[in-house]
Amino acid sequence: MKGLLLMAAIALGACAHQVAYVPGTRIPYSASNKSVLDACEEYRLAVERGDVDALMLMAHKQYWEDSGTPTGSDDYGIEGLRNVLMSRLPKASDIRYSIHVCAKV
Repeated sequence: MKGLLLMAAIALGACAHQVAYVPGTRIPYSASNKSVLDACEEYRLAVERGDVDALMLMAHKQYWEDSGTPTGSDDYGIEGLRNVLMSRLPKASDIRYSIHVCAKV
């Protein structure tokens, strides 16, 4: 009888639901969660490398920057973004960009 109870307990324990997490995080695994984290990592690496082409591929065609100022003289769109990245990124050296991902509980 004890052996039967032990076997039943082991069998039930083996069926317990285990949550899979995206590797290196405490975020429940799903294809969409993994995809978002992969995109964030691609962005982070492109910034560290100063890869203007990769960053431009990630930018939306309707990108618009208003610089948070009331005047429109400093606003720019997607081509302005390219100009900003091409002029500023080469001036930076040894860029370190870290992203901390937290799962909302």
